[in-house]
Amino acid sequence: KENAASAEIPIHFIQRDYFSFTHDGKFDEILTEFPDLFHKEKEEKITFLRSFFKKSMELTKSGSVWGMITGERNLMKQQIRMTRGITLVEEIPFGGHRTLYICRRK
Repeated sequence: KENAASAEIPIHFIQRDYFSFTHDGKFDEILTEFPDLFHKEKEEKITFLRSFFKKSMELTKSGSVWGMITGERNLMKQQIRMTRGITLVEEIPFGGHRTLYICRRK
């Protein structure tokens, strides 16, 4: 939050249920670390990722950048491929089994 204040640009930190969040404007960026889904069933993981991508399409504008950290490599890459209007820009190892996925919305 200190860095955001020194940048002197509006930054919104969402600390509530993402899936019920609403906002009047559209966002340029999303940066998130997904919860650990390791112990969830595969269908629960897929449902979570689909819901996240759908909600993110509602909340972001064209050209927005999404940064997402997760350990769910295969499911994440599958969801990126299946989401029309999203391009994977880069995959960056993020310690342990996690990866940072940088995507751009067309």
